[in-house]
Amino acid sequence: MIRRGFIPTAALAGVVIVLSAACSGDGEEEAETAPPPPPQPLPPAFQLPVDESAPFVNDPFLERYLLRDSVELPDRFLEVARDDREPILSLGLVTGAARATYRVAITNEVLSVDVLMLEPDVDPGPFFTAFVDTLADNPNFRGVRSIGVVRGLGDSARRYAFTVEGDDAEAAALLRGDIIALVTYRRPPDFRQPLDLDALLADLDAAIEFDQREAAAEG
Repeated sequence: MIRRGFIPTAALAGVVIVLSAACSGDGEEEAETAPPPPPQPLPPAFQLPVDESAPFVNDPFLERYLLRDSVELPDRFLEVARDDREPILSLGLVTGAARATYRVAITNEVLSVDVLMLEPDVDPGPFFTAFVDTLADNPNFRGVRSIGVVRGLGDSARRYAFTVEGDDAEAAALLRGDIIALVTYRRPPDFRQPLDLDALLADLDAAIEFDQREAAAEG
């Protein structure tokens, strides 16, 4: 969660617990206790980055999808430094990621965009389903409800609305090929001129789809 903004995140960790018990005979010879097996390495999706202090750098290819040039993003939104969480690359199974956060100081609106590209051998469908199932899974979110998305948006898309610390908020994600885009938006309650999130998502999806069609035609 950023200060005033938010980003839903899944904290992934592995814990190995070894239980052993000493067995003894009927007062004769104590059974030998086998040493506990060494802990198995965690699968890539559950491993944290080796150097967690390394600064996050946007993937140059994915930066084009951060809505910086979108006509659907009003001029009142200014990009601000992003210090809310570890980069989504720590989830594993991702070859690159890019992210940006925009804020309107006078209205306390916050918009965040995360874009990631899956590894070639990852099945996008199941990954996307698991990813979006965590979007609204936060005890600080109240009144979570699923709302519709524009027809034809991405290969798959999901959108939620809820309140957080008294503010109205939305989280939406879309899948297009091997790219997942997450957009989150937070604003004061009953704000009269909220962002048109549908238009933003459609603009983002159109840009991704165009590039993928161009790449397919060239390949």
